[in-house]
Amino acid sequence: MISVVIITKDSAKRLGRCLELLADAPEVVVADTGSSDDTLHVAQSFGAKVCRIPWTQDFADARTRAQEHARYDLVMRLDDDEMLRAPQAFAEVLALAQSAPDGICMRRTQPSGEVDMLLRIYSRHAWDWHYPVHEILRSKSGRRLRVVDAKVSWIEHRPSTRARNYADMMLSHMGLYSDDPYMCYMHLKELVQERRWAEALQAFRRYNNTIGGYHWHRSQADIFHGEILREIGKPREALAVLTEPALASSRAEALYLAVEIAIDLGMDRLAVDNLRQQARALRIPLETGMSGNPQVPYVIDRTKYIETK
Repeated sequence: MISVVIITKDSAKRLGRCLELLADAPEVVVADTGSSDDTLHVAQSFGAKVCRIPWTQDFADARTRAQEHARYDLVMRLDDDEMLRAPQAFAEVLALAQSAPDGICMRRTQPSGEVDMLLRIYSRHAWDWHYPVHEILRSKSGRRLRVVDAKVSWIEHRPSTRARNYADMMLSHMGLYSDDPYMCYMHLKELVQERRWAEALQAFRRYNNTIGGYHWHRSQADIFHGEILREIGKPREALAVLTEPALASSRAEALYLAVEIAIDLGMDRLAVDNLRQQARALRIPLETGMSGNPQVPYVIDRTKYIETK
């Protein structure tokens, strides 16, 4: 059996479409962090178990508190701006859970068509939540756990338009994570998304001085570096970063950004076409999932790649 656990705040306008596709769930827990709208009423109208938890500026803490209200050991995390892509999806999830894994990885489709993958269903006695923002699960024992890849994109993400302000939120915690590659990368990512270029350049340098972390984050940080340099008026330096052999041989996104910069610089057509051809020849890069298993595409724009067979 599975408990679906959702954290909310002022989610009345979007929570209904999330809950209506969870009719087959044995239990749905809505943990509210201080709504001032009708979120609780909406949750109750769909039969969800409603509880209130304190907001400590820490999503890992919130998820830990929320799952304490779940009846079952197996928990499915879902956000209020996410929804299953079809009514029968949850029945398929339940069937997959019958194999009794420690966790199930599930893909999520973004409005842009990008696909990401996270450990979505997990045994709360086997995993702990970590990091205040962009929180992830890690094995409590430190050993490799049995994780199943659902393979199907069952979750659709429809991001809310409310301001996130995650970069400043992460900065308030950075003293505890100054050498942590995951936290430093996510801070860089948020600054780029908020177009805070000068701060993003500093964040890139800080991340570049860390050791370890995900290979995919390393290549994505280099792409961010190229984007930052372009935005602060250093297009030639950006082009050099994006066409560096190790990056250009693995990430089509880097090459397509290099194409845009090359055109802006007035480079000859042959050079631009050569960059395009290199990009079109690349296959989807593989990366270890956040759980450490299995090998799956991470967060990529699939439209820019040849599908890996």
